[in-house]
Amino acid sequence: MMDIGAKREYAQNYLNKRFKNLPEKLYFVGFIIYSLVNYLRGTMFTQYLSSPLLYDFMKISSVFIVLKILLFDDWKLKDFIIFFLLGILIEFTCRISYDYDIYYYCLLVLGAKNIKFSRILKTYLVLISSALILTIVASQLGLVYNITFGRSGTPIVRYALGAVYPTDFAARVFYLMLFYAVFKKFKLNIPEYISLFALTVAMYVLTDTRLDTILMLLVIIIAIFYRPIIKFVSYISTRLMSFLIAAFVAFNILLAYFFVPSNPVFSIINKILSQRLVYGHLVFKRYNVPLLGQFIPQVGNGGLHKGPYNYFFVDSSFIRVLMMHGVWAFILTMTLIIFLSHKFISKKYIVLEIALLLVILSSVIDQHMWEISFNILFVGLFAKISDEYAVHKNDLRS
Repeated sequence: MMDIGAKREYAQNYLNKRFKNLPEKLYFVGFIIYSLVNYLRGTMFTQYLSSPLLYDFMKISSVFIVLKILLFDDWKLKDFIIFFLLGILIEFTCRISYDYDIYYYCLLVLGAKNIKFSRILKTYLVLISSALILTIVASQLGLVYNITFGRSGTPIVRYALGAVYPTDFAARVFYLMLFYAVFKKFKLNIPEYISLFALTVAMYVLTDTRLDTILMLLVIIIAIFYRPIIKFVSYISTRLMSFLIAAFVAFNILLAYFFVPSNPVFSIINKILSQRLVYGHLVFKRYNVPLLGQFIPQVGNGGLHKGPYNYFFVDSSFIRVLMMHGVWAFILTMTLIIFLSHKFISKKYIVLEIALLLVILSSVIDQHMWEISFNILFVGLFAKISDEYAVHKNDLRS
């Protein structure tokens, strides 16, 4: 009788003969299904789509990814065992926290082996930008709610444009701008600069999201000063960058943990961060830091509310992972980020390193780090990254 390895090799050869590029097709079917579901969960299309239905499609997407991993990916047996045990632990944590974003994202990270990152990036840009345009059109035609919000003490009206909340919409635009800049290697032409700046202004006027506006402006500024910035980042060692990233994340968590409302310095920082320190501090005050996760009931401003409600929502992705998924998931997240940073710097993928730093910066203030329809950078862990993202000598010349 043939052993498992021989049977697997026979199945690979048979399927490859019958279906061209089957591993890639399996991955992208799973990627597109899950990305769309993840996107739709953050829009008012949920008035038509129930949560159980969306979760069913998430499960369907995972079938394609798992098939690709089991049939075609050349991992060693010990690697399969490690990933399987890790998957059980992640699923257990997600089951406790009632948040499965990390679980499905990790499947896509693992399944990205031997898939070109450039193809994933192009698919993401086309898919999410198209979905965003359709959402805006649907909100203007009255097919989905275009929820409006006010800002306390001001006459400002904020539009969600089909998203569940204006900041979610603005964050979506920021991530699209960021990964479009990555696609262009931050080398933009004049019409692109004008378009991105106009888009940034429009987002600020329509959504009044100050922090995301700053992030969008940062993308444009980095593109303008591309050469000196990549030259500076290129000089930073992998160890120093790892330390700076860990220190920055730790500082932001400790800032929330030790927040004192009466302290004028804390008060200024909290105002700049739109009250995020208050709720970051409250979650530490109400709950212990778990090892393997816990369920934290939260009520955000997004979506429709049938009556009065008590707002309580943790925005910071890092605090959410720590408090909802536990210490081990936080360590996993930081290990992934630092490993990616090490990979990007050591292989001179400075464009991707800059994108990673902006994702970290964004994740301090928003909850979208582990949402594939926002941030796709984590798939770069195992995906094939070509030298087109590497810095060349010409790029370092002043």
